[in-house]
Amino acid sequence: MYPLTLATVVLMVISFTLWAPKKLSANSALQNTSSVCDQAAQHASHLINVPLRVLKAVTRTETGRTLHNEFLPWPWTVNSAGTGVWFQNEFEALQYIRNEIQRGERSLDIGCFQINFHWHGDHFDTLEEMINPEKNAQYAARFLKTLYQESGDWTTAVGKFHSRTARHSENYLSRYSEIFASLDYQANDPASATIRVNSFPFLQRTSERPAMGSLVPRTAGTGTSLFDRSVSGN
Repeated sequence: MYPLTLATVVLMVISFTLWAPKKLSANSALQNTSSVCDQAAQHASHLINVPLRVLKAVTRTETGRTLHNEFLPWPWTVNSAGTGVWFQNEFEALQYIRNEIQRGERSLDIGCFQINFHWHGDHFDTLEEMINPEKNAQYAARFLKTLYQESGDWTTAVGKFHSRTARHSENYLSRYSEIFASLDYQANDPASATIRVNSFPFLQRTSERPAMGSLVPRTAGTGTSLFDRSVSGN
């Protein structure tokens, strides 16, 4: 083995110095982007008086991905007719959304809380506003609060947020409950509702046609949500 010369050592140090900041910068950028949904959730929680723990659990259930051994939400997530994609940035996500709309697709779930374009797009002035984490979170919080007022239970509200159809809510609530339980409890957060799964009146199967009202309404033939694919391993 040949001894290292001074020139070789200098080159190695320079190479590491040039490489390391890029590596750290990329990791930092990912971390910063993944925190955007939580920051928006915190603002929406204070503004609309919805438990922060509930909002953080919902955004993870909807868009969560594992980054550096941590399960975090992602703001530039789009689900088109059952096919979900995590984009690197807002520009790429908006470009994809516009292309999908241009080809006639309207079943698009957008942003931190996967708000459905077909059912709720009219409540936003632009696509940029709809995917904006702050606007996205505030709309989701207002909708969740309306659903909470129907039952007085946040878990029931979350189930309806996803779907009023039992078969679509059951797995979703199970996953949501796991994520909710994994989040740190904050004494000043009113998220004290007991997590219960598959025990709500709206989840009981009936012969009546389910009423629409979810941010992500699911019916036969519309595909599966990003959440459904994640639990199946796809």
